[in-house]
Amino acid sequence: MGLYVLSLIVSLFGIWCNPQAVTCITPEQKERIDDFIENTFLVENRIPGLTLSIVENDQITVSRGYGYRNLDLRVPANENTLMGIASNSKSFLGTLVVKVLHEKFPELGVKALDTPLVKLLPPASNITFSDRYRAESMTFRDLLSHRSCLISEDIDLIFDTVSTIEEKKYRTRYEPEVCSFRNGFFYNNALYGLGGELIAEIAGVSSYTKLLLDFMHEIGMKTASVFDKDGNFEELEDMSVAYYFKDGAPQVFNPKLLRRTHIVIGAGGIIASPTDMAQYLRFHMNLGKVGGRQVIPEDVMQRIYTSSNSAYGSPFGKMSSEFDPVSGNIGYSLGFVLALYDGWEIIAHGGYWPPFASVMFSFPKKNIGIFIASNGPGIIGGKNDLPLEYLVIFIFDILRGKVATSKKNLRPNFKTAHEFDLSILPSIELELQNGLRHRGRELDDLIGLYGHAVHGDLFVLYDESDDSNQTLIMKFGEYEIGRLLPQEQDLIFTVELTTDILQLFYTYDFNIVYELDLRFEKLVILLFYGQHVSEFVKVADLESFLPIPGSPESYGPSN
Repeated sequence: MGLYVLSLIVSLFGIWCNPQAVTCITPEQKERIDDFIENTFLVENRIPGLTLSIVENDQITVSRGYGYRNLDLRVPANENTLMGIASNSKSFLGTLVVKVLHEKFPELGVKALDTPLVKLLPPASNITFSDRYRAESMTFRDLLSHRSCLISEDIDLIFDTVSTIEEKKYRTRYEPEVCSFRNGFFYNNALYGLGGELIAEIAGVSSYTKLLLDFMHEIGMKTASVFDKDGNFEELEDMSVAYYFKDGAPQVFNPKLLRRTHIVIGAGGIIASPTDMAQYLRFHMNLGKVGGRQVIPEDVMQRIYTSSNSAYGSPFGKMSSEFDPVSGNIGYSLGFVLALYDGWEIIAHGGYWPPFASVMFSFPKKNIGIFIASNGPGIIGGKNDLPLEYLVIFIFDILRGKVATSKKNLRPNFKTAHEFDLSILPSIELELQNGLRHRGRELDDLIGLYGHAVHGDLFVLYDESDDSNQTLIMKFGEYEIGRLLPQEQDLIFTVELTTDILQLFYTYDFNIVYELDLRFEKLVILLFYGQHVSEFVKVADLESFLPIPGSPESYGPSN
C-alpha cells in the first residue's frame, strides 16, 4: 500500500493528566500513544485529522486532537474540534428511549421496550409496516436491535431522494422483509430514524432533534449539534472540514452531502467534539449520573446494555497465537455492540457517515472509556491497514499495563457496527441495460419519472445542453447522477458521473447497476444486497402506492 506522508502538528491544548484522577496516563504511555498515532496510524491511513477522548475512573484523562481540522488554513484539531460521529448516534437514541419510556410508562418497567408501538404511541400517530404481524407487534426493542428484518437499502440516504422527516417516516411502511421477524440481524438506519421521531411523539416534543439536543446539553455536551437540513452546522466555530482522497491527495468533501442524514438523525446525525464525547462516556460509565445527579435511574440504564439480538454474536476465537485471548461479539443491544476482548467486557459501536468515521468503546470492569473520530479520507479498514477499532485496542493494552498489541497482531475477532456494514463491491462503474433498440422504441419512451415506495423518485431526462436531444441524464433526488453514454456493447450505457455525488465513490467502493426493461416499463436498481432488486416503476409517485401495504390476508379481520 502506498503511503501518504502528511505533515502533522499536535494540538497544544490537549488534556493528558488530571492530578485529581485515580488513574493517570504516565509520560511513557503518553509518548507511546503519541508516537503510534502520529507516525503510524495517521500516516498509513492518510487521515488529515483525528480526535481522541479517554475517560478513566470518571476522570477525563485525554481530550485532544491530532493533525488538522482544516488543512488549507493549517488549523490543528484539538479538544473542541467537531466531527460527525455517525452511527455512534444510535446509542443516544437507545438512551432516550429507555429514559422517556420510564418517565411516561413507569408501571411497565422493562416491559415497555417489548410493548407494541401501537399501544405506546398517541392515537394520531400514522405508523404501520409492510405486514400485519409487524404492524401490530413491532416494539422499540425490535427497531433498535435490528431484528425487524426489514430492508431499507439506504439508497434514499445516499442520493437524498426523500426531502422531509415526515415523508421518510411514511415510506418506512413499504420496507420489504429480508428475514423472518425477530429471527435475524439486519442493519437498518431508516428504522432508527423512525424510532427517534416516535419517541419524540411519546415525549410530547416537536422533533427528535429537539429532544436530543436538550438531552445532550443536560449531560454536559456543550457544543454537540446535528447535521441539519439547511446547513447551519457548517457555521459552527470548531467544525472540521471533511476530506476524501483522490489523485494522491486529500480533497475537500462537499458539506452539502453531509446534510443527507437530516432525515434519520437517530441513526447517525450527531456532531460532537472529543470533550463532548468524554462527557457522554462519563454519563454511561456512571450509569446515568452527571455531577452527582441521577439523570436516569441505574436500573433503567442497565436496559441499554442488555443483549437484545444474539444474531449479531459471533463464536469466540483466538485473536492471535501470541496472546491467545478470548474475543468475539456477544450480541447487539439498544445502539451498542456487546463483545469481549482478551476476556474483558466491551460495550461499543462504530460509525461511518462518509467520510467521517468514529468508534466508542467502554471497558466497564476497567473503568476505561475511549472515543476516536476522524475527518477522512473514507472508510477505514476497507482499503487501508488499521481501522479505528485497532487503535482503541492499542491504547487499551497500554492503559492496562500490557505490552501493546503489535501492528501485526492488531486483528481483534470482534467488529463494531456502522453504516453500510455490507459486502463492498469492487467497482464504481454504473451500467444501464435496456432493450430500447431491439423493441423499436424511441428515446422518448425512456423519458419520465420512475417511482419507488421506499426510495423516492428517479427521473430520466434529456440533457438540455445537447441540442440534438440524443443524450440522456439520470436525476435522483437532489443530485443529477450523470449522462448516459452508449457503449460498444449493445444494450449498455455507462453513467458518466457529473456532480459532487461522485465524491462518495471515493470514500469506499460500491457499485450501483441500473437495468431498464421497457416491456414492463419499470426501472430496476441493484444496490449492495446481493440479488435483492429495488423496482422503480414508471409514472409512479408516492400516491400510486397503497397506503396500507402487504397482502390482503396480512391485513384481514382479526380473529
